[in-house]
Amino acid sequence: MANYLTTTDVANRLRRTYTSAYTRDGALDTDLVDADIDNAEGIVDGYLASRYVTPITDATALRMITAWALTIVEELAYSVIGAGELPAGLKDRVAAVYRQLEAVQSGALSLGATPAPAEQTDVADSLIIDGDTPIMTNSGMAGL
Repeated sequence: MANYLTTTDVANRLRRTYTSAYTRDGALDTDLVDADIDNAEGIVDGYLASRYVTPITDATALRMITAWALTIVEELAYSVIGAGELPAGLKDRVAAVYRQLEAVQSGALSLGATPAPAEQTDVADSLIIDGDTPIMTNSGMAGL
């Protein structure tokens, strides 16, 4: 996916934890980073897709979405380190992110981005019939 985050974004957020979380067999494994980015973005898009066309490209909305996805990546990274519970600050941020995503999903929080189209459309809005000019019309049949 990688619509909202880059590996650099994750490295900058995690700093020293980045190497601990993403080193496998003695080497930094960027495939693991990419997998966490994909998972985090999938979670975020899962909430947003009920209200918006995803991936979202609106610059203002992207600031919030990037922050949400980074927090979820951070949660995923800490969960593989195996240090027990998440740090208190991170635990609070993760809970806040999920509350905000639920608010977007319910419509209580707007991103200001392009909304998703309604599932049911009126057929008359999209029905175009093209054909020859009719021979028998109401005015042409008057008096018959």
